[in-house]
Amino acid sequence: MREKTRMNRTAACVFCILIFIAGSAVAAENRAEQDTNHDSVIDQIAIMDDQGTILRLELYNDGPDRLAAVQYYTNKLLTRVEKDTNKDGKFDVIIEYKAEDRIIERQDVNFDGVFDRETRYKGMKRTLMKEDLDFNGQMERITGFDPPGEVAKIDVDTNADGLADEWQTFKQDCLELVEKDRNHDKKVDLKIVYIEGEKQRLMKDEDRNGYFEITQWFDRKPWTVVIETDADGDKLPESIWFYTAEGLAQKDVDENKNGRVDRREYFDVRGRLIKHEEAADGSAALNFVWFYDESGNPVRAEKDGNGDGRPDIWYYYNDGRLTSVREDTRGDGSPDVWEEYDGSEIITRQSRDLNGDGIPDVTKEFTKPDAVSGSGTVDAQDDPEP
Repeated sequence: MREKTRMNRTAACVFCILIFIAGSAVAAENRAEQDTNHDSVIDQIAIMDDQGTILRLELYNDGPDRLAAVQYYTNKLLTRVEKDTNKDGKFDVIIEYKAEDRIIERQDVNFDGVFDRETRYKGMKRTLMKEDLDFNGQMERITGFDPPGEVAKIDVDTNADGLADEWQTFKQDCLELVEKDRNHDKKVDLKIVYIEGEKQRLMKDEDRNGYFEITQWFDRKPWTVVIETDADGDKLPESIWFYTAEGLAQKDVDENKNGRVDRREYFDVRGRLIKHEEAADGSAALNFVWFYDESGNPVRAEKDGNGDGRPDIWYYYNDGRLTSVREDTRGDGSPDVWEEYDGSEIITRQSRDLNGDGIPDVTKEFTKPDAVSGSGTVDAQDDPEP
């Protein structure tokens, strides 16, 4: 009996070994290795089921120990791809498919083991992309695409509070509008307008009252930038700043808010004031012009008192003090009154051309402060009349 039992056990063991060998043979048939570039190194291994239908395709870099990618199949259709793009042994790209159409692609951009970019597709066209820009685990930027797959809109969370505070709008893949909530109060306080990708206008709401009181223009040739400020919201800017590539070149000011420039200033490439125009005596035009030296002191001034577009009073300065005045009282473009002033800007001499030949005919000396300079007129006792 013992001998028969021993024989039965031996037969059972042999049967198990045969089954194992047979199973190994089947398993070997489900695995197909291939050297696609004929360098005597296996670079592809296909895993198939009993019917020979592919389940998985493994792709290798530099031999079977360097797995580069794995492709997964269901019913002969590609459903998932995992890739190691930097050859560090970890998958950093995962793509999921549906009916061979790419649905979601996840990427580990900085290869830290965390997927920080996710792109969604429809019909092989991108529809949405989320990105973790600072690799803190939160998707700060969301990009939307139009049906052709071009960028349509980008929302950005700049302070990582979970709320977008910058919005970019595109048309045919060209930036059209940028809006920002700079103080994170859920209200837009900065807008930038583009035309065909070129910046045209920037608007700021600095006091956060909903009105954009500062506007920067980038299409006002020959200026590089023109900045308007309208603090009271009446659509009439109080000041306009004109810039070239070298810096501020001109500034216009509307002091009485009537829509006309009351003061205009000019600057050199160093930002120094060199010229100043203003509307004097209620004039609608800029009829008073000042010129300045390196220190910002006036050296000369011209005034158009009669509004004919030509100066008729000329002022001259030394170290910022008035020294002389020339006046054209006849309107012929030539002075016929000359005044001289001392260091205290008090008139000391006045001469007049009575017959229009350009030569003084009458001169009066002032030995005491009978008149004080101001706008260029003189009021002195016993002043001779022509």
